[in-house]
Amino acid sequence: FKGYAYFAALNGAYWQLWRTDGTPQHTEVFVDDNIYGAAELNDSTLLFFNDQGLWKSDGTRAGIEAVVADLPEDYIAGDEIYLVWNGNLFVGGECAFWKSDGTAAGTGPVADLSGGQGCGFAYPYDMLAAGHQLFLAVQHDGDGYAVWRSDGTPAGTLRLTDFALCTVPDSLAIGGAVVGGRYLFSG
Repeated sequence: FKGYAYFAALNGAYWQLWRTDGTPQHTEVFVDDNIYGAAELNDSTLLFFNDQGLWKSDGTRAGIEAVVADLPEDYIAGDEIYLVWNGNLFVGGECAFWKSDGTAAGTGPVADLSGGQGCGFAYPYDMLAAGHQLFLAVQHDGDGYAVWRSDGTPAGTLRLTDFALCTVPDSLAIGGAVVGGRYLFSG
């Protein structure tokens, strides 16, 4: 983003957002807070999130501002996966599947992946875009694994298939790949 690669690094106590242009003299902490993820939304906006909120920057520290300073408690648990697709940041975690276009009005829930079971029941671990759809591989605590498909809207998000726990060994998590515009998965 604007000549820098951004990444989260653990400082021993919490995650910091770092940036580098590939040289030691320009490798530095960008945000010294517990940051869980960051992604380039477009050419002018970097989004990053933590357990308190969603933030954006124009690539400068002075340009950092809150998109939503107080996200709902169930949005962030610390183990989220995320992907920028169709001009939105999509975030899947154990408590929520949500998206943001970089504005407060455009930040909100997409779907409850837990099927009403609540926080700690669904654990997304793979999210890929294929054509006009997002696909998520989700482990459901005590219920096996599932593949979800979303067009980015609540109405267009559904659970496609399930794999019982007994058919997927603990050492094997289903995952997928995009091939020819299609999501292929194994389990």
